[in-house]
Amino acid sequence: MNKLGSLVVVGAVVVGALGSTGCTKFKPTVQAKVTQASLVDGDASAPMVDVIELTAGGPKIAVVGLEVAGKTPLGPARGGRVYFPAGDFPVGKSKVKVKVAGLANTLGARMKSVEYETEVEVERKALGPHVRSGICSSTERLCLTDPHVDLETGSVTMIFEGPKGTKVEVAGKRATLAGFGSANGQGITFEQPKSLLASPLDAPPSVTVKVTSPDGVSESRAVPIRAGGWALKKRLKDAEKSPVRFAGEPSAVGPSRVVAFYPKGDSEATLLGKGKVSELELVAIEGALPVRSLDCGTYVGERSGKRVTITNVAYDAEVRVYERKTGRLVQRRTIPAKMPVCESSISSQYSGSKASADPKDVAAFAASLVR
Repeated sequence: MNKLGSLVVVGAVVVGALGSTGCTKFKPTVQAKVTQASLVDGDASAPMVDVIELTAGGPKIAVVGLEVAGKTPLGPARGGRVYFPAGDFPVGKSKVKVKVAGLANTLGARMKSVEYETEVEVERKALGPHVRSGICSSTERLCLTDPHVDLETGSVTMIFEGPKGTKVEVAGKRATLAGFGSANGQGITFEQPKSLLASPLDAPPSVTVKVTSPDGVSESRAVPIRAGGWALKKRLKDAEKSPVRFAGEPSAVGPSRVVAFYPKGDSEATLLGKGKVSELELVAIEGALPVRSLDCGTYVGERSGKRVTITNVAYDAEVRVYERKTGRLVQRRTIPAKMPVCESSISSQYSGSKASADPKDVAAFAASLVR
Protein backbone atom coordinates (compact mmCIF):
# COMPACT_ATOMS: atom_id res chain seq x y z
CA MET A 1 0.00 0.00 0.00
CA ASN A 2 1.47 3.34 -0.98
CA LYS A 3 1.60 6.17 1.53
CA LEU A 4 0.74 9.75 0.70
CA GLY A 5 2.88 12.64 1.86
CA SER A 6 3.08 16.41 1.46
CA LEU A 7 0.15 18.31 -0.08
CA VAL A 8 -0.20 21.11 -2.60
CA VAL A 9 -3.70 22.59 -2.69
CA VAL A 10 -5.02 23.21 -6.20
CA GLY A 11 -8.69 23.85 -5.30
CA ALA A 12 -10.84 23.14 -2.29
CA VAL A 13 -14.44 22.66 -1.28
CA VAL A 14 -15.18 22.56 2.46
CA VAL A 15 -18.48 20.99 3.41
CA GLY A 16 -20.36 20.17 6.57
CA ALA A 17 -22.30 17.11 7.66
CA LEU A 18 -25.75 16.86 6.10
CA GLY A 19 -27.00 14.28 8.55
CA SER A 20 -25.64 11.90 11.18
CA THR A 21 -26.43 8.84 13.20
CA GLY A 22 -24.81 7.07 16.12
CA CYS A 23 -23.37 8.46 19.35
CA THR A 24 -24.59 12.06 19.71
CA LYS A 25 -21.59 13.00 21.87
CA PHE A 26 -19.20 12.12 19.04
CA LYS A 27 -19.77 14.67 16.29
CA PRO A 28 -16.52 15.37 14.46
CA THR A 29 -16.27 18.02 11.78
CA VAL A 30 -15.94 16.31 8.39
CA GLN A 31 -14.39 18.19 5.46
CA ALA A 32 -13.49 17.32 1.88
CA LYS A 33 -11.29 19.11 -0.63
CA VAL A 34 -9.66 18.57 -4.01
CA THR A 35 -5.86 18.64 -3.81
CA GLN A 36 -2.69 16.82 -4.82
CA ALA A 37 -0.49 14.48 -2.82
CA SER A 38 2.69 12.48 -3.40
CA LEU A 39 2.14 8.81 -4.15
CA VAL A 40 5.06 7.79 -1.91
CA ASP A 41 5.86 9.70 1.26
CA GLY A 42 9.43 11.02 1.23
CA ASP A 43 10.13 10.10 -2.41
CA ALA A 44 10.75 13.31 -4.34
CA SER A 45 10.55 11.48 -7.67
CA ALA A 46 7.08 10.04 -7.03
CA PRO A 47 4.34 11.89 -8.94
CA MET A 48 1.90 14.25 -7.28
CA VAL A 49 -1.55 12.83 -8.01
CA ASP A 50 -5.05 14.34 -7.91
CA VAL A 51 -6.93 13.28 -4.77
CA ILE A 52 -9.96 14.01 -2.64
CA GLU A 53 -8.69 14.68 0.86
CA LEU A 54 -11.17 13.81 3.60
CA THR A 55 -10.49 15.04 7.15
CA ALA A 56 -12.34 14.63 10.41
CA GLY A 57 -11.66 15.97 13.87
CA GLY A 58 -12.96 17.83 16.88
CA PRO A 59 -12.35 18.54 20.56
CA LYS A 60 -11.58 15.53 22.77
CA ILE A 61 -11.66 13.25 19.72
CA ALA A 62 -8.99 10.93 18.34
CA VAL A 63 -9.99 9.82 14.84
CA VAL A 64 -8.67 6.36 13.99
CA GLY A 65 -10.53 5.59 10.77
CA LEU A 66 -12.38 7.17 7.85
CA GLU A 67 -14.43 5.20 5.34
CA VAL A 68 -16.37 6.28 2.28
CA ALA A 69 -19.00 3.90 1.01
CA GLY A 70 -17.96 2.31 -2.27
CA LYS A 71 -14.52 4.02 -2.41
CA THR A 72 -11.04 2.54 -1.88
CA PRO A 73 -8.51 4.86 -0.19
CA LEU A 74 -4.95 5.28 -1.42
CA GLY A 75 -3.68 4.56 2.09
CA PRO A 76 -4.79 4.21 5.69
CA ALA A 77 -6.19 7.16 7.62
CA ARG A 78 -3.50 9.10 9.47
CA GLY A 79 -4.22 11.85 11.94
CA GLY A 80 -7.85 12.05 10.88
CA ARG A 81 -6.92 12.40 7.19
CA VAL A 82 -7.36 9.99 4.29
CA TYR A 83 -6.99 10.29 0.51
CA PHE A 84 -9.05 8.89 -2.34
CA PRO A 85 -8.31 9.04 -6.09
CA ALA A 86 -10.07 12.12 -7.41
CA GLY A 87 -11.10 10.21 -10.52
CA ASP A 88 -13.24 7.89 -8.36
CA PHE A 89 -15.64 10.81 -7.80
CA PRO A 90 -17.83 12.16 -10.61
CA VAL A 91 -17.27 15.61 -12.11
CA GLY A 92 -19.51 18.18 -10.47
CA LYS A 93 -21.32 17.67 -7.17
CA SER A 94 -21.87 14.31 -5.53
CA LYS A 95 -22.81 13.04 -2.09
CA VAL A 96 -21.03 10.20 -0.33
CA LYS A 97 -21.65 8.41 2.93
CA VAL A 98 -18.79 8.71 5.41
CA LYS A 99 -18.15 6.63 8.52
CA VAL A 100 -15.75 8.03 11.11
CA ALA A 101 -14.27 5.74 13.76
CA GLY A 102 -12.61 7.29 16.77
CA LEU A 103 -11.84 7.37 20.44
CA ALA A 104 -13.66 9.87 22.67
CA ASN A 105 -12.98 10.95 26.24
CA THR A 106 -15.48 9.72 28.82
CA LEU A 107 -15.85 10.15 32.55
CA GLY A 108 -12.78 8.97 34.43
CA ALA A 109 -10.49 9.96 31.52
CA ARG A 110 -11.16 6.66 29.81
CA MET A 111 -11.26 6.45 26.01
CA LYS A 112 -14.31 4.89 24.38
CA SER A 113 -14.56 3.52 20.84
CA VAL A 114 -17.23 5.44 18.95
CA GLU A 115 -18.49 5.81 15.39
CA TYR A 116 -20.17 8.60 13.48
CA GLU A 117 -21.90 8.39 10.12
CA THR A 118 -22.71 11.35 7.92
CA GLU A 119 -23.26 12.36 4.33
CA VAL A 120 -20.73 14.70 2.70
CA GLU A 121 -21.01 16.66 -0.52
CA VAL A 122 -17.94 16.66 -2.78
CA GLU A 123 -17.52 18.94 -5.78
CA ARG A 124 -14.71 18.78 -8.29
CA LYS A 125 -13.93 20.10 -11.76
CA ALA A 126 -12.87 18.02 -14.75
CA LEU A 127 -9.19 17.13 -14.43
CA GLY A 128 -6.70 17.78 -17.22
CA PRO A 129 -4.23 15.23 -18.60
CA HIS A 130 -1.55 13.85 -16.27
CA VAL A 131 1.06 11.59 -17.84
CA ARG A 132 4.75 10.71 -17.46
CA SER A 133 7.10 9.31 -20.09
CA GLY A 134 10.74 9.14 -19.03
CA ILE A 135 12.47 10.84 -16.11
CA CYS A 136 10.16 13.57 -14.77
CA SER A 137 9.81 15.88 -11.80
CA SER A 138 7.06 15.06 -9.34
CA THR A 139 5.00 18.17 -10.16
CA GLU A 140 4.94 17.94 -13.98
CA ARG A 141 1.50 17.03 -15.26
CA LEU A 142 2.46 16.49 -18.90
CA CYS A 143 6.03 15.17 -18.97
CA LEU A 144 7.15 13.70 -22.30
CA THR A 145 10.91 13.22 -22.55
CA ASP A 146 13.00 11.88 -25.45
CA PRO A 147 11.68 8.57 -26.85
CA HIS A 148 13.88 5.51 -27.33
CA VAL A 149 14.97 5.39 -30.97
CA ASP A 150 16.27 2.17 -32.54
CA LEU A 151 17.79 3.22 -35.85
CA GLU A 152 18.60 -0.38 -36.80
CA THR A 153 14.96 -1.48 -36.73
CA GLY A 154 13.50 1.90 -37.64
CA SER A 155 11.27 1.92 -34.55
CA VAL A 156 10.56 4.44 -31.80
CA THR A 157 9.20 3.49 -28.38
CA MET A 158 7.62 5.62 -25.66
CA ILE A 159 6.47 4.24 -22.29
CA PHE A 160 3.68 6.09 -20.51
CA GLU A 161 2.32 6.14 -16.98
CA GLY A 162 -0.78 8.01 -15.85
CA PRO A 163 -4.11 7.78 -14.04
CA LYS A 164 -6.14 4.72 -14.88
CA GLY A 165 -8.25 5.35 -17.96
CA THR A 166 -5.96 8.02 -19.48
CA LYS A 167 -5.79 7.68 -23.28
CA VAL A 168 -2.62 8.34 -25.27
CA GLU A 169 -2.31 8.62 -29.04
CA VAL A 170 0.92 8.97 -31.00
CA ALA A 171 1.65 8.33 -34.69
CA GLY A 172 -1.72 6.64 -35.14
CA LYS A 173 -1.11 4.21 -32.22
CA ARG A 174 -3.30 4.32 -29.11
CA ALA A 175 -3.10 3.03 -25.55
CA THR A 176 -5.20 3.26 -22.40
CA LEU A 177 -3.13 3.59 -19.23
CA ALA A 178 -3.50 1.44 -16.12
CA GLY A 179 -1.94 3.77 -13.54
CA PHE A 180 1.36 5.15 -12.27
CA GLY A 181 4.41 3.02 -11.49
CA SER A 182 6.79 1.01 -13.69
CA ALA A 183 4.57 -2.08 -13.39
CA ASN A 184 1.77 -0.12 -15.07
CA GLY A 185 3.92 1.40 -17.83
CA GLN A 186 2.22 1.15 -21.22
CA GLY A 187 4.52 1.14 -24.24
CA ILE A 188 3.71 2.46 -27.69
CA THR A 189 6.06 1.55 -30.55
CA PHE A 190 5.79 3.23 -33.95
CA GLU A 191 7.86 3.67 -37.09
CA GLN A 192 10.47 6.40 -37.01
CA PRO A 193 9.68 9.46 -39.13
CA LYS A 194 10.96 9.01 -42.68
CA SER A 195 12.79 12.32 -42.31
CA LEU A 196 14.84 11.15 -39.32
CA LEU A 197 17.91 9.87 -41.17
CA ALA A 198 17.88 12.93 -43.41
CA SER A 199 17.68 15.35 -40.46
CA PRO A 200 20.65 17.11 -38.86
CA LEU A 201 21.40 15.86 -35.34
CA ASP A 202 20.66 19.30 -33.91
CA ALA A 203 17.34 19.68 -35.79
CA PRO A 204 15.40 16.44 -35.27
CA PRO A 205 11.86 15.82 -36.54
CA SER A 206 9.04 15.64 -34.04
CA VAL A 207 5.89 13.61 -33.43
CA THR A 208 2.64 14.81 -31.83
CA VAL A 209 1.48 13.08 -28.64
CA LYS A 210 -2.17 13.55 -27.67
CA VAL A 211 -3.18 12.79 -24.08
CA THR A 212 -6.81 12.65 -22.90
CA SER A 213 -7.64 12.49 -19.21
CA PRO A 214 -10.30 10.11 -17.86
CA ASP A 215 -12.54 13.20 -17.60
CA GLY A 216 -12.21 13.79 -21.36
CA VAL A 217 -9.86 16.79 -21.29
CA SER A 218 -7.24 16.59 -24.08
CA GLU A 219 -3.87 18.21 -24.65
CA SER A 220 -1.31 17.69 -27.41
CA ARG A 221 2.42 18.26 -27.46
CA ALA A 222 5.16 17.91 -30.09
CA VAL A 223 8.01 15.64 -28.95
CA PRO A 224 11.37 15.64 -30.80
CA ILE A 225 12.64 12.28 -32.09
CA ARG A 226 16.37 12.50 -31.38
CA ALA A 227 18.59 9.92 -33.06
CA GLY A 228 21.69 10.62 -30.97
CA GLY A 229 20.44 9.15 -27.71
CA TRP A 230 22.40 7.10 -25.18
CA ALA A 231 21.40 3.76 -26.77
CA LEU A 232 22.91 4.73 -30.11
CA LYS A 233 26.00 6.19 -28.46
CA LYS A 234 26.64 2.83 -26.80
CA ARG A 235 25.74 0.66 -29.81
CA LEU A 236 28.06 2.35 -32.32
CA LYS A 237 31.12 0.96 -30.54
CA ASP A 238 30.16 -2.47 -31.88
CA ALA A 239 31.36 -1.31 -35.31
CA GLU A 240 34.78 -2.67 -34.32
CA LYS A 241 33.19 -6.15 -34.26
CA SER A 242 30.52 -6.06 -36.97
CA PRO A 243 28.57 -3.63 -39.19
CA VAL A 244 26.00 -1.31 -37.59
CA ARG A 245 23.37 -0.51 -40.23
CA PHE A 246 20.39 1.83 -39.99
CA ALA A 247 17.03 0.70 -41.37
CA GLY A 248 16.33 1.88 -44.90
CA GLU A 249 19.72 3.42 -45.61
CA PRO A 250 21.82 2.75 -48.74
CA SER A 251 24.84 0.45 -48.45
CA ALA A 252 27.32 2.86 -50.07
CA VAL A 253 29.77 4.60 -47.73
CA GLY A 254 30.02 8.34 -48.24
CA PRO A 255 31.85 11.22 -46.55
CA SER A 256 31.55 11.12 -42.76
CA ARG A 257 30.11 14.49 -41.85
CA VAL A 258 29.42 13.07 -38.39
CA VAL A 259 31.97 10.93 -36.51
CA ALA A 260 31.31 8.86 -33.39
CA PHE A 261 34.35 9.17 -31.11
CA TYR A 262 34.98 7.00 -28.05
CA PRO A 263 37.72 8.41 -25.80
CA LYS A 264 39.60 5.73 -23.86
CA GLY A 265 37.41 4.23 -21.15
CA ASP A 266 34.17 5.84 -22.35
CA SER A 267 31.18 3.63 -23.14
CA GLU A 268 29.19 6.41 -24.83
CA ALA A 269 30.35 8.14 -27.96
CA THR A 270 30.85 11.85 -28.49
CA LEU A 271 29.25 12.77 -31.81
CA LEU A 272 31.46 15.17 -33.76
CA GLY A 273 30.25 17.29 -36.65
CA LYS A 274 26.94 18.87 -37.62
CA GLY A 275 25.80 16.61 -40.42
CA LYS A 276 22.76 14.40 -40.85
CA VAL A 277 22.18 11.13 -39.04
CA SER A 278 22.69 9.23 -42.30
CA GLU A 279 26.11 10.89 -42.71
CA LEU A 280 27.56 9.17 -39.63
CA GLU A 281 29.96 6.90 -41.51
CA LEU A 282 33.00 6.56 -39.24
CA VAL A 283 33.51 5.35 -35.67
CA ALA A 284 36.79 6.26 -33.94
CA ILE A 285 37.83 4.33 -30.82
CA GLU A 286 40.77 5.28 -28.63
CA GLY A 287 42.81 2.46 -27.14
CA ALA A 288 46.20 1.90 -25.53
CA LEU A 289 49.47 0.66 -26.99
CA PRO A 290 52.23 -1.26 -25.19
CA VAL A 291 53.99 0.94 -22.63
CA ARG A 292 57.25 2.55 -23.78
CA SER A 293 60.03 2.80 -21.22
CA LEU A 294 63.28 4.75 -20.79
CA ASP A 295 66.01 3.34 -18.56
CA CYS A 296 67.49 6.24 -16.60
CA GLY A 297 70.13 4.12 -14.88
CA THR A 298 71.04 3.75 -11.23
CA TYR A 299 71.16 6.58 -8.68
CA VAL A 300 73.20 6.38 -5.49
CA GLY A 301 72.31 8.24 -2.30
CA GLU A 302 75.05 10.68 -1.22
CA ARG A 303 74.72 9.87 2.48
CA SER A 304 72.92 6.54 2.62
CA GLY A 305 74.66 4.92 -0.32
CA LYS A 306 71.32 3.42 -1.28
CA ARG A 307 71.13 2.43 -4.94
CA VAL A 308 67.89 2.97 -6.92
CA THR A 309 67.27 2.08 -10.56
CA ILE A 310 64.84 4.47 -12.28
CA THR A 311 62.70 3.81 -15.35
CA ASN A 312 60.45 6.44 -16.94
CA VAL A 313 57.39 5.31 -18.90
CA ALA A 314 55.14 6.73 -21.61
CA TYR A 315 51.58 5.67 -22.47
CA ASP A 316 50.85 6.26 -26.14
CA ALA A 317 47.31 6.33 -27.50
CA GLU A 318 46.04 4.59 -30.59
CA VAL A 319 42.88 5.59 -32.43
CA ARG A 320 41.29 2.91 -34.59
CA VAL A 321 38.81 4.11 -37.23
CA TYR A 322 36.03 1.84 -38.54
CA GLU A 323 33.40 2.19 -41.22
CA ARG A 324 30.07 1.93 -39.44
CA LYS A 325 28.20 0.23 -42.30
CA THR A 326 30.87 -2.41 -43.04
CA GLY A 327 32.78 -2.80 -39.77
CA ARG A 328 35.99 -2.48 -41.80
CA LEU A 329 39.09 -1.03 -40.08
CA VAL A 330 40.18 1.82 -42.34
CA GLN A 331 42.84 3.63 -40.31
CA ARG A 332 45.11 3.43 -37.26
CA ARG A 333 46.75 6.50 -35.79
CA THR A 334 49.26 6.58 -32.94
CA ILE A 335 49.22 9.66 -30.73
CA PRO A 336 52.55 9.49 -28.89
CA ALA A 337 53.12 10.61 -25.34
CA LYS A 338 56.13 12.82 -24.66
CA MET A 339 58.68 10.67 -22.83
CA PRO A 340 59.87 12.37 -19.61
CA VAL A 341 63.59 13.14 -19.54
CA CYS A 342 65.83 11.52 -16.96
CA GLU A 343 66.60 13.65 -13.92
CA SER A 344 70.19 14.52 -13.04
CA SER A 345 69.41 14.01 -9.36
CA ILE A 346 66.40 12.65 -7.49
CA SER A 347 64.91 12.61 -3.98
CA SER A 348 64.76 9.47 -1.88
CA GLN A 349 61.01 9.18 -2.64
CA TYR A 350 61.31 9.47 -6.42
CA SER A 351 60.37 6.34 -8.40
CA GLY A 352 60.32 7.61 -11.97
CA SER A 353 58.12 9.79 -14.21
CA LYS A 354 55.09 8.89 -16.31
CA ALA A 355 53.45 10.59 -19.26
CA SER A 356 50.33 9.95 -21.35
CA ALA A 357 49.24 11.11 -24.77
CA ASP A 358 47.61 14.53 -24.62
CA PRO A 359 43.78 14.09 -24.77
CA LYS A 360 43.60 17.29 -26.83
CA ASP A 361 45.80 15.73 -29.52
CA VAL A 362 43.64 12.60 -29.55
CA ALA A 363 40.44 14.65 -29.81
CA ALA A 364 41.93 16.80 -32.55
CA PHE A 365 42.69 13.76 -34.67
CA ALA A 366 39.14 12.45 -34.18
CA ALA A 367 37.73 15.80 -35.19
CA SER A 368 39.89 15.80 -38.35
CA LEU A 369 37.96 12.76 -39.57
CA VAL A 370 34.85 14.88 -40.09
CA ARG A 371 34.50 15.70 -43.77
